[in-house]
Amino acid sequence: MWRKTSWTGAGTAGLLAALALLSGCFGGGRSPGATVASVTVTPQAGAVRISGRLQFIATARDASGRPVAATFAWAVNPSSLGNISSDGLFVPGPTPGEGQVVCQAGGVTATATVEVVPPIAYVNKDNALCLIMPDGTGRRQVYAPPGTLLSEPDWSHDGTRLAFGASQDNGTTWHIWVVSANGAGASLRQLTSGSAKNACPVWSPDGQKMLFMSNADGGDWDIFVMNADGSSPVNLTSGYNGYDGFPDWSPDGQRIVFMSDRADPKRDLFLMNADGSAPAVFEASAGYDEQPSWSPDGQRILFCSTPGAFPYDLWVKSVDGLAKTNLTSGSPASERAPRWSPDGSQIVYADHSSSPARLYRAASDGSAPQLLADDLSGGDRPAWW
Repeated sequence: MWRKTSWTGAGTAGLLAALALLSGCFGGGRSPGATVASVTVTPQAGAVRISGRLQFIATARDASGRPVAATFAWAVNPSSLGNISSDGLFVPGPTPGEGQVVCQAGGVTATATVEVVPPIAYVNKDNALCLIMPDGTGRRQVYAPPGTLLSEPDWSHDGTRLAFGASQDNGTTWHIWVVSANGAGASLRQLTSGSAKNACPVWSPDGQKMLFMSNADGGDWDIFVMNADGSSPVNLTSGYNGYDGFPDWSPDGQRIVFMSDRADPKRDLFLMNADGSAPAVFEASAGYDEQPSWSPDGQRILFCSTPGAFPYDLWVKSVDGLAKTNLTSGSPASERAPRWSPDGSQIVYADHSSSPARLYRAASDGSAPQLLADDLSGGDRPAWW
């Protein structure tokens, strides 16, 4: 399960009381000569992605089990999970979680479980921004502008928007854009401008700021932070003339992990404070250590590493530096661009041993890998909200 919202018995009781009153206003869910003895709802358990829809169907029966006409009153508990229409169509809200769909007719109540599941975002080989469910189903395009290169999406803190890098001049310049997760064109907004390359946006945990990498100051890659509306960009790594990139926030927003060649041309991982101060080596193997992702619990950092140029393995290391594990040792694939699931129990990553690259999901220990998509853009990093 993902991020869940709990509800209390008192809240459920109050909801049922309100439903009873509403059902009574519609004639108590009765038809002439028939009394509702039972109500069933299908499906009994359903999962739906954000911006999706799920239809529930209710059936009322009399004491002998025969279907009877009835008027149904619907509700969602907790109400923050989404809305449900008078005919049972559930429309999820912007936040993942689990709850109940409650249906009542003639004083009889039935419930079903509903889960709003966070999808995975990625850019496919045709430069379309796509969403896919964690089980590999429900793939759809969110945004596919003609003649534009896209890269490295990231979810907003509330799951309603996606930030990404885009180039409209075949890679000469790159800029950070934001679009609604439902693909609404009116929501499209450009956050950076000018002649630089700006890429790899990462929203802060509170949604107020955004990290990104840019060569706007002198041509080398630095890590910048700006307000979430694109205002007030600040270079956090201006003191080093080299490569700093692929940043990620700690869950509390106090620190940043990033990759850099400041200590080794093969690139290592560094930690620094959110204001750019006190950079320090976090991981420095003999090879390339790249593309870090901070775990939701704040205790581990996931990254890819290779002793040479190819292939890459996925590693996880505790933030205190005391434990380090190779998650994909022995795999013939070249695993890169890892990201955590929202609850930290799973990971998503790209396999670059084929072209186009392939998108995989696995348990957080690297076990049980499942192929989700085989059309990943070669340079892309997926994002799981």
